[in-house]
Amino acid sequence: MKMIFLISILFMTSTQPITMILILILTTLTISFLIYLQMKMTWFPMLIIILMLGGMMILFLYITSLTPNKKFIWSNKFLPLIMFTPFLPTIKLNFNSNNFHTISNLLNNNNTLMLTFIMLYLMITLLTITNLIHSSFVPLKSN
Repeated sequence: MKMIFLISILFMTSTQPITMILILILTTLTISFLIYLQMKMTWFPMLIIILMLGGMMILFLYITSLTPNKKFIWSNKFLPLIMFTPFLPTIKLNFNSNNFHTISNLLNNNNTLMLTFIMLYLMITLLTITNLIHSSFVPLKSN
């Protein structure tokens, strides 16, 4: 929890878009690791990682192609924040394991048809969007 608090403050104080995206990627990895520790299941955090990091990589490529090459300037105002992070109170999250049984009910035999249709819909949507967008029509950066 301290790490998420520190990352959130770093995100709010950062001014460069590339560092903001890198901080979002670090936040996604941290939160998915915490979800894994609480749920003891790997599919849900892996799904979060794949979805969030896929979107972050697209944003990262787009922003890096548009922004000029700037030198990264490290500010010394983060040093006291990093030094006092171990003294923050520790918050222990206690989740009842009975609450996570409702998540596993999503994969019941009754819901497999719905999940199959959702996956098929998402695949058709993905294929349609990739066919509509060609690199010749939508350049990331004009010459």
